[in-house]
Amino acid sequence: RIDRRASRRGFPALLPEELGRLEENYSIKMGEVHRVAGFDAQEVSLVPNDKYRYSYRLWSDVHSGMLLKAQIHDEDGKQLEQFMFTQLSLGGVTRKQVRPSKLPRGKWRVENSVGTPADFASEGWEFRPEVLGFRRIAEIKRVLGKSRRVGQVVYSDGLAAVSVFVEPANSKRAPHRAGVAGTGAVHLYARNLGDHVLTAVGEAPAVTVQRIADSVAYRGPQ
Repeated sequence: RIDRRASRRGFPALLPEELGRLEENYSIKMGEVHRVAGFDAQEVSLVPNDKYRYSYRLWSDVHSGMLLKAQIHDEDGKQLEQFMFTQLSLGGVTRKQVRPSKLPRGKWRVENSVGTPADFASEGWEFRPEVLGFRRIAEIKRVLGKSRRVGQVVYSDGLAAVSVFVEPANSKRAPHRAGVAGTGAVHLYARNLGDHVLTAVGEAPAVTVQRIADSVAYRGPQ
């Protein structure tokens, strides 16, 4: 088990949930301090307790807790993704530094992608509160494009997240093809459910994304 005092001292604000929650699904081990982008970075390894999630190696600045490097590995130890800073300067940001270098012609267009809270149970949907250690943490509805209304349910195991999108089937588009697709650490699974299309996507193994989507049922309006 990870020493919580050490994690707060050397790894502040990196792990998004309480360590107790993460330890339900991962074995967590502190590693050595390495140099990343000119900073001392504390390494932490998270090894899954089952096949339904990936393993992670994370490095963060020992002073600020900022994530400087991360790797994701599958159950065979193959590296699926990596990101890291090669050069970094920490400090204040001025308005001039974030001002667009080229202003677009015409007017700005504002895209409001903020979702509104939703209650899918009242509409006849059944989402299990927990699947494979992933807990349901959000239910929202949002508008994509001009008028495409989509529901979204988010599951998380404390580190990884899987979203399930629900939308009416559109007869004007080509029939939706069910199945699994993936690239790197991200997998997508689509299925037809009555006159709706479910699409689950997340940074998790294909079996996890599919199991979460397949756990959804639709009983019709109450």
